[in-house]
Amino acid sequence: MHPRFKYYPFHKDYTAMGNEFRPFVTFTHVANYTSASVNTDKLGFRVQYDADGQAIDITTLKSSYKHCNLMMGNSTSFGVDASSDKKTISHYLQQTDIPCLNLSIRGGTTRQELITFLILKQYLPPIKNIIFFTGITNPSLAALDASLPHPEFGGVFSEPFHFQHYRGFYQPTEDHTYTLRKGFYEKVEEKYGKAGKLAKKFYHTLFRLFQKKEQTALTPAPALGFEEKMDMLLSQLHSDLQSWTAFREQMGFKLHFILQPSIGWTQKKLTPSENDCYSTDFKKHKVYYQRFVSQKTYTHYRDFLQKTLAQFNIDFYDANEWLNDKKFDEISCFTDVCHMTDEGNQIMADFIKNELQLA
Repeated sequence: MHPRFKYYPFHKDYTAMGNEFRPFVTFTHVANYTSASVNTDKLGFRVQYDADGQAIDITTLKSSYKHCNLMMGNSTSFGVDASSDKKTISHYLQQTDIPCLNLSIRGGTTRQELITFLILKQYLPPIKNIIFFTGITNPSLAALDASLPHPEFGGVFSEPFHFQHYRGFYQPTEDHTYTLRKGFYEKVEEKYGKAGKLAKKFYHTLFRLFQKKEQTALTPAPALGFEEKMDMLLSQLHSDLQSWTAFREQMGFKLHFILQPSIGWTQKKLTPSENDCYSTDFKKHKVYYQRFVSQKTYTHYRDFLQKTLAQFNIDFYDANEWLNDKKFDEISCFTDVCHMTDEGNQIMADFIKNELQLA
């Protein structure tokens, strides 16, 4: 027995206490992905170019530019379904000597936007503006039946997939429990020498009992409905916006929050191609879509944002209203419920330039 247990008998309570993994801090895209339409850099963010056509390296941004603007968001601001890296909203917002850095993550939640900023701000020169073009992922995550197993910590899309990928990255060839047992037995043999076989038998039984105890002690996932999960995510968003304002006071940038447009939220009449793509998705995921693309969800979410952002003195814009103009009825802006065509991205960028008056 280790002498620590003799001197501090309560130490046994700490050794018996296990940890639970929370696999939803954040994620990025595959690094160095190449294709005709979309490419990623060494960090997994979309390849992007400044106003002079020079490729932007996030890790050397501070030494390359005196200032920058940031675009934070999910797959829409990332530019899913744009025909090239130069057809995204952020690319249309590039200014001479002031790059608009796109830190958007496909499927990223508003909490992931804050985490991404915390990780990457060390590379950034002084920031003039942070543009949030976001919003759809919180309600769409809440609408999933199996989402938010630990809601107080937040959540991300596809948590089981990301957990398996994380596990596989560190154990590419061997089963997890086998690897642990093998390492444990090797330490036992090293310690007990000739008595290794007997010790292994004893510790194998002990290990299995401990493993069973640890597995049965895991916190069960709560059964939460859409409204409950949405309320929790909005509470977290309120907290995250408070954190953003603290950074604003310290770093001196301006914050602009744009609620992204979505079919079912905007009043825009759909073109044949928009209707064809969306109706196909809706038929396949009807119950899921009905939860988060409804006018009820939209108005509740919009009203929350208006009130909260006003409280924190953050500019608020609703891009759903931007598309309500009849002149956009004949333009195919959407490729699905929220992703945009090249034309849609250009329209959004033009509104941002006119409404936000970026300097």
